[in-house]
Amino acid sequence: MKRHSSVRPASERADKSILHASDRVRDIVRSTRSLVLPVLLTLGSAFPTTVRSEEPVMTFLEALREQGYYDEALDYLDEMRSSPVAPASFGERYDFERGRTLLMSLRRVREKTRQEAILDGAEQALEKFVTERRTHADAAEATELLAGLMLRRSEFALEKSKQENVAEGQRAALLEQARRQLAKAQEVYVRVQEDLKRNLQRIDPKTTDPQQRSFLEDYRVRYMQVKLALPQIKLSEAATYAEAEPQRAALLAAAETEYGAVRKDYRNFGGTYLLATVGMAQAMQLQGKQDEALLVLEEMFALPNSPELRDVKRRALVVALAAYRTKQPIPYGDMI
Repeated sequence: MKRHSSVRPASERADKSILHASDRVRDIVRSTRSLVLPVLLTLGSAFPTTVRSEEPVMTFLEALREQGYYDEALDYLDEMRSSPVAPASFGERYDFERGRTLLMSLRRVREKTRQEAILDGAEQALEKFVTERRTHADAAEATELLAGLMLRRSEFALEKSKQENVAEGQRAALLEQARRQLAKAQEVYVRVQEDLKRNLQRIDPKTTDPQQRSFLEDYRVRYMQVKLALPQIKLSEAATYAEAEPQRAALLAAAETEYGAVRKDYRNFGGTYLLATVGMAQAMQLQGKQDEALLVLEEMFALPNSPELRDVKRRALVVALAAYRTKQPIPYGDMI
């Protein structure tokens, strides 16, 4: 068994950075708040009908993925799918776990063509799971992974549109493709947000029941993640328009407003608050509000240089540098 194996093209294998869309959203929220929680949300119901078990089969699968053995993890999934050793619940989760493993494996792939092929395989597995297992405890996460996958596809289309050898007609088609993917992702996130809100309303916030408390915390974390994802979609869509186009200005203004609302509502939730701060500053910077963006980011640079804050501070620095570079002459002293 070889460590960190590459992904075989024939098997269409794919990545982790989609685990939250923003990519990114779920990973950062969890890293800054240590919110690594079990997946218990089910769309459209108050409580999941099943809970992810800790059987040896799942434990071994997780170990393979954590070590970067994605090819072996996919082979193991195929082997255990019909094995008498694996519990029946594992067979029900097969398409979900295959999609997740494919998405995780994207971190090892650099070639865009292979990444897109991998996304195709992941999308097929997750779509099958969501369609056939609507009441499964992991249906919500599968749905959100699909939304994140759409965001990734929109990024690919936008990147292609910026290539020098792209004809104008093809460029316009790619930008429209990116907008369609973003619209689909927003539709999914809005639906998930509504389901989460209903689930939260069904639980007494003062409950002392351990299981309900666990469900309540899970729903709250997911709700925060979706609240962050929606303005990020607007930022992404704004990038598909030229600076002079009115759609761009409207989308950036809406993103700033939405991020500001998240900052206000989640001031006591470190990770969510920090991500919303960076998002709002980015929306301001892209609108030409350089001084306002830098003012918002001041508190970010006053944070300690701890490992869990490194990524979000790096994001803040990227926005701050973009703001400083618009000034003439460039204030190098302030930047330092």
